[in-house]
Amino acid sequence: MMKLNHIGLLAEDCQEAVRHINSMLGELDWEYFDFFFPQETVNIGKQFHIKTAVANFGPMDFEILQPYDGEGSYLQEALKEKGPGLHHLAYFFDTIPEMMEHVAKLEAEGYQRLHDTERLSGHPTIYLQAPDRSMIYELHV
Repeated sequence: MMKLNHIGLLAEDCQEAVRHINSMLGELDWEYFDFFFPQETVNIGKQFHIKTAVANFGPMDFEILQPYDGEGSYLQEALKEKGPGLHHLAYFFDTIPEMMEHVAKLEAEGYQRLHDTERLSGHPTIYLQAPDRSMIYELHV
């Protein structure tokens, strides 16, 4: 079964985005991470680094993404084209086969695979962009 897991927000400055969300919603408990995604994991654009901040808000999490050191990455291009704001919706699946079946369905409908990686627990994570480039979806187990 597919369930909403988190909302990903793209930001030019992760700390500033955290301050903004905290001022709106109250002080959330944020965890901070720094990730590098090498070229072999990226299907569109160039390799990149991101700073992230993650906080729980009720039944879901917020994830803030600040790309850096990745000129030409799809995240940097999204910041240039659309600016900061909503970046992706993340969905959790119960099993890898269920997720891969959904990925195949979306790709057959014209969704473009942007990036493949693994979550911290080693489970696959796939980012797909809608054919009209209006939204990115993160699918993981």
